[in-house]
Amino acid sequence: MKNLKGAFMNRACISFGLLSLTFVAPIFAQSAPPVAMRPAQVRRDLIDHATVVVKPGERIEDGAVLVEDGWITAVGKSGAVIAPAGTNVIDAKGLTLYPGLIDAGFMIDSAAAARAAAEDATHYWNDKVTPQVRVANMATLASAVRKEMRDLGFTVASVNPNSGIFRGESAVVLLANDDEKVEQLVANAGQNISFAHVGDEGPDSSRYPTALMGTMAVIRQGLLDAQWLSQSNAVWKAHPQGNDSPKASAALAALEPVIQGKSVVIFDCNNEQDVLRAAGLAKEFGLKARVIGSGNEFRRLNEVVATRLPIVETFDFPKTPDVSDPRKDESVSLRDLETWALAPRNVKQLIDAGVDVSVGTAKLKNRGDFPARARRAMLSGLSEDELLSCLTTRPAKQLGLSSVVGTIEVGRMANMVLLDGPLFGEKTHVMATMVAGDKVNVYEPVIFGFKGPCTLKSEAIELAGNFDPETKVISFETLAPSVTAAGDAKPAAAVVDAKVADTKPTAPVADAKVADTKPVAAVADAKVADAKPAAPVADAPAVAVAAKPFEPKKYAAEHVDFDLDRVGFTLPGEALASEGVLRCTAIRIGDRVDGVAQTRDGKSIVFTLTKREVAKVADTKTGDAKVADARSTNVKVADAKPVDTKVTDAKPSTTVAASPEKKTEDPLAFIPAVTPLGEYGFEKAPIAQTVLVKNATIWTSGPAGTLKNADLLVVNGKVKAVGANLANIPADAVVIDATNKHVTPGLIDCHSHTGIEGGVNEGTNNDTAECRIGDCIDPDAVGWYRELAGGLTAANQLHGSANPIGGQNSVVKLKWGGSANDFRINDAIPGIKFALGENVTRPRGRY
Repeated sequence: MKNLKGAFMNRACISFGLLSLTFVAPIFAQSAPPVAMRPAQVRRDLIDHATVVVKPGERIEDGAVLVEDGWITAVGKSGAVIAPAGTNVIDAKGLTLYPGLIDAGFMIDSAAAARAAAEDATHYWNDKVTPQVRVANMATLASAVRKEMRDLGFTVASVNPNSGIFRGESAVVLLANDDEKVEQLVANAGQNISFAHVGDEGPDSSRYPTALMGTMAVIRQGLLDAQWLSQSNAVWKAHPQGNDSPKASAALAALEPVIQGKSVVIFDCNNEQDVLRAAGLAKEFGLKARVIGSGNEFRRLNEVVATRLPIVETFDFPKTPDVSDPRKDESVSLRDLETWALAPRNVKQLIDAGVDVSVGTAKLKNRGDFPARARRAMLSGLSEDELLSCLTTRPAKQLGLSSVVGTIEVGRMANMVLLDGPLFGEKTHVMATMVAGDKVNVYEPVIFGFKGPCTLKSEAIELAGNFDPETKVISFETLAPSVTAAGDAKPAAAVVDAKVADTKPTAPVADAKVADTKPVAAVADAKVADAKPAAPVADAPAVAVAAKPFEPKKYAAEHVDFDLDRVGFTLPGEALASEGVLRCTAIRIGDRVDGVAQTRDGKSIVFTLTKREVAKVADTKTGDAKVADARSTNVKVADAKPVDTKVTDAKPSTTVAASPEKKTEDPLAFIPAVTPLGEYGFEKAPIAQTVLVKNATIWTSGPAGTLKNADLLVVNGKVKAVGANLANIPADAVVIDATNKHVTPGLIDCHSHTGIEGGVNEGTNNDTAECRIGDCIDPDAVGWYRELAGGLTAANQLHGSANPIGGQNSVVKLKWGGSANDFRINDAIPGIKFALGENVTRPRGRY
């Protein structure tokens, strides 16, 4: 720890120490010696009066953190942390200080580096195998990309190459603002392997492989070749005389630390089955492994948990299925719907199951979506502390940097993020980040002095609006036309602030007290019962009836830009009774904003914005009638005389008891936890039972032939006895009466393509005998369930007929709900697919 700290404090020592090669190295070229004297003083910052989140689950209210030369030297309550003279004090009152976030799965485009490696003199025979690519040797992570990550609160990233199958070596870097300060915390941070199997992945002078089985063969062959070269080099070093040295290979040499267990392998997985494949390869070759998940691990949760592999998860949730019409609805499977609904819970389920899991930006097309995805995960059960751990302490542990980053503790690097709200809250802003002690402001709040509902007035028009400098949203809408009456008479549409006596009200009366009467629920077009008709009220105008509710026209300002007390924006000309687009400039003067809108022909429209009070609408109800803002329509009131008495604080005559608060229920609780996910999964895996089938016609397919009225006893999954009137039946046997029914051996499909994931053909070469169908068993393929319904119990999975010599077969039993390992019949006779018919000769130029 002291050596690492010293390396950062004294960069001149980096190139001379062993630590510089393994832990800290600059991505950029060495700087020239400085001309001026090095400053003698220590750089210090005190972040004071913040809520300090030391680590998940531990906070200090009104806390302080002292930073010296990029490292944390004191943490505690404000006032208890003493800052030396000359310390720069950052007042963080009202803000929350979190540990800097860590992305253990950051992907970088490495296609150019992979192409260069594939053309090297000692390249591997397949151009998708370029493990010699090293992020440490690539150009510094672009400034704009680092800023994008810091704006989200990230301060450290494990940068992983993304091109090919064997993709190359990762590096853990600081996301500093200045290029010269982008340091590598770990230069050799793991070899990346992908299960990609599409022909256009990576540099592509050869198409192979195009199927998952081909990818698995390339991975296995690459590791075997690396083992062979390592062993050959050892033999030659021990016995060089008379022997040729093994042929040099930069690709295989880069894999030597992997096969020796000195370097971690990072498997990029496309689905939950790939996680299980990664675990199988790790076991086969004795690899230290970590996986970048797909977000769907919950679909095979128990098996993923059993691998005990660390996982860097993604918030790349499935798109919302299109069920907008019946045709599209029918094309969406229940499995797809449930995957879409349950994916946001994936990380929470992994944490609850005890998996070593972190979260990063991997697989997100737009990294800016990360906060919204994080909120969705929290709405699905993930707590803030759990999310924070997935972005700080957990990835720090996965990267071997727990003593350096991930918490706000003494001796840790000063990587922190200052927020004005909870982590990834909808209205939370990242105010600033600090990377190795260098503070960079991210969000500068707009202080304009005018905000909220407003009224825009010009000579020709008046609009209601809303003005929000923080979000740069300015919008307006037309006002409802005023209600007017004919002549000098006052409108009779509503009686307000009046006391009505000796009659039953026929309409709700806003802010009025009604004496000795009961409210009437229905208002419009109602006749008043028990009231004697009287002469019509003289000179009273009829009440106007609106044909339909008023719908305001809305206008949104665009190109909004604030500069101190000035603001500029554009508006549609229609908003101010003009044409085209108006260019508006305005200045705040006290509690109003004065502006000018320029039309396209050079004319000016002067306008003023003033604050507008928005009346709160009462929500009190009397029976089924709403009291506030109600108006009577088409009703004549007989024998009623208004008086000049004003009544305030009116209350409805009938009170309605408040309904009890509803408990918040899990909206997805109805989705059963089944395996496989979808229509036909099991909530509990079937278990072998003792079964007695009685009185059946049994087709033995053996020397006994067909037995009528016979019994069949099955114990522990195997046939125990067959015959008439079997005796000594176990007491716990499940008895099935098969009278008038037939029992046959389970059917076997000797040529099946069911349940082969990633393609049934690796047809790019004429001989692909190295491919294994057993690497690609998909136990969740719904075809298995349907075939079971037809009586099939076992199958010989075969490569397709695209080439003369295809891949090795896989013999399986149909264990619906089981894993790929459960499907395998390990003692079956192995085989391989040869295709000598027209399929392989018809296409020209295939090979």
